[in-house]
Amino acid sequence: MIPPPEMYGHVDSHAELRVAELLRQVDTGEPTTCLYSVRVPVHEYKRMSEVDFLVVWGDTVLVIEVKGGRLGRRDGAWTFTNRYGETNEKREGPFEQAASAMFALQHRLQARLPDLDVAFGYLVLTPDQELQPDIEWEPQQYAGSRSMSVSGLEQALRRARQFWHQIGRASCRERV
Repeated sequence: MIPPPEMYGHVDSHAELRVAELLRQVDTGEPTTCLYSVRVPVHEYKRMSEVDFLVVWGDTVLVIEVKGGRLGRRDGAWTFTNRYGETNEKREGPFEQAASAMFALQHRLQARLPDLDVAFGYLVLTPDQELQPDIEWEPQQYAGSRSMSVSGLEQALRRARQFWHQIGRASCRERV
């Protein structure tokens, strides 16, 4: 984990700290690096994007978006309720946020490393709740409170990694 959780300083998100502690203990079975709070300075429609956690294998780059508290949707907007009961509403949900950060990072890396041959993907984590299945995401792109154990997170990472490799192979076949 770079940096290690004890060096984070003040972090407002208890959910991110819980995920950091789990990620620190996860055994992927092969060399893996996890980066915390990665800033992507170029984004399609934001001044900057931030990746909560970035997990990197030799063949995969996985963006992880963590949303603590309670999430909901109403009239096409997402609602986010924090531990103090304060609710915010946004049009962009966690899946759009994760996808746009992933694409911004992918474009940035591929511009600098044109021969980079890895799968890019994202995973949304909601440590405090389980979201109901939705057409907006595939099950492999999401993990909720039931995955908030070392073994649960290992499984979620494995599923997401495999999913994004399959998506990558399918899109390569479509281009041929």
